[in-house]
Amino acid sequence: MLHANKHWKDVNEFSMENSTILIPTRSTCAARFHNRSIIMQSRHRKSPPATNATLSCVIAAPKSIIRYEHAASITLPGIDGELQLLPGHAEAFFLLREGVARISQNGNVRTVQISPNAVCYIQNNHVAIMM
Repeated sequence: MLHANKHWKDVNEFSMENSTILIPTRSTCAARFHNRSIIMQSRHRKSPPATNATLSCVIAAPKSIIRYEHAASITLPGIDGELQLLPGHAEAFFLLREGVARISQNGNVRTVQISPNAVCYIQNNHVAIMM
């Protein structure tokens, strides 16, 4: 179950099982999973233009953290169906189901198994997937 609490002016906190995600209304995303912390901070207040832009992706699992840079697109198994993230995507928070994520990078497609109840947050071409 996902719970949302407003702790201070610019941050919403979401808790799910052993995980906590701080979703900002400004420019920093912090997440805590199984006693591991991830912080994503953007230098831009608005999304940069989509021309020649790429996505950076961090996938956090209980035993490892994987980073992908310069991804052209990321396809994820969303709760209501597949969703595709492209550069310039609006800030969003998604609940994911078990399935396969596809990361398109320099013409190659890499696949990553997504566990049940994973979450995804995108902001300023930075994607965080927490399992």
